[in-house]
Order: sequence, then structure tokens, then C-alpha cells
Amino acid sequence: MKRMFTFLRHHWESLLFLAGLMIFAFLGGIAYATSEIDSTIAEYIEANGCPVKGEDW
Repeated sequence: MKRMFTFLRHHWESLLFLAGLMIFAFLGGIAYATSEIDSTIAEYIEANGCPVKGEDW
């Protein structure tokens, strides 16, 4: 247990930086996936028309 606290005391900045990178990559992945889904839906609507009755794209 003492070794773990010693490790954390010496490396907490690096671990915090890596956690920040992981969060940034996760949020970036969500943004990218959302963008891809949105463009796929837009391509479908352009090709086939709006699937919701009464709505105009």
C-alpha cells in the first residue's frame, strides 16, 4: 500500500494528463460518430425523401 502511495505522489501529474487525454479521445469519438450518423441520415433523406409524413427536409 505504501508503494502505491509513493508511486501516486511521484506520478500524479502524468496520470492526470493521461486521464485527460482519454476523456478527450472519448468525447472526440462521440462527436465523430454523431457527425457520421448525421451525414448518413442526410444522404438517405436526399436519396429517398423524408420518411416522416408531412415533413419537408
